[in-house]
Amino acid sequence: GRGGLNLGAELGFQADVGDQPVVYGAAEVDAEDLRLALIGASVNTRGLGLGFGAGVSAYVLSFDAGASDGEQTAVAPQALVRWQAPTWAVQAGVGYIFIEGDEGVVGGAPGGGEDGVLTSLQGNYWGTDNRTLAQAIASYNVGGEYLWTNARASRRVADFGRGGLNLGAELGFQADVGDQPVAGGSGYEALQAGVVAEYQVNPSLRFTGVVGGKSTNVDAQEDLFPYAKLEFVLVPGL
Repeated sequence: GRGGLNLGAELGFQADVGDQPVVYGAAEVDAEDLRLALIGASVNTRGLGLGFGAGVSAYVLSFDAGASDGEQTAVAPQALVRWQAPTWAVQAGVGYIFIEGDEGVVGGAPGGGEDGVLTSLQGNYWGTDNRTLAQAIASYNVGGEYLWTNARASRRVADFGRGGLNLGAELGFQADVGDQPVAGGSGYEALQAGVVAEYQVNPSLRFTGVVGGKSTNVDAQEDLFPYAKLEFVLVPGL
């Protein structure tokens, strides 16, 4: 079983966190024996308009490889360019992903199965009151010819102290667009959709949970099977 999470973006949710380090992490499991854990950090310059930053992320992926489990580890540093408005921001990144382990195995890893130049594009919207959140991310590993995308949106449904609960949905698609076939005779593809619950504890800390269904073009897998994610974002000092 294969799935995927973003790397190389800070999953930002504050209107202005410039010069503040952003730490984020995520874990995903599915019913086809995928296990993925990711950690990362980034920092951007402060203020509206054009800004610059840097980020690094790392993940460990394990998956069913038939007679035994396969495993990959990866590290991906990136340089970031960001344009920030009062209620939204867009960010582009370019860097390199270094992969160890079962290199060449495609499916599930956010960066694909091979070392390569990694590009990313991300947009965030938080509105005037931080109650309606939307995010879209795409990353592409040039060397591995692997595309990963995710979009989600949520709306505040309850307030708790300095934070609150948002509910929404996400949609993700990933694909090997190169020439590494899977059992179906084409590059690996996966589509997943889920329900999102985001709990903002305070302006510095947010947890996100996702449960949903996933479908791939791997013949040995079920047509539709469940997956789950747990994520956090921490902005120290807010």
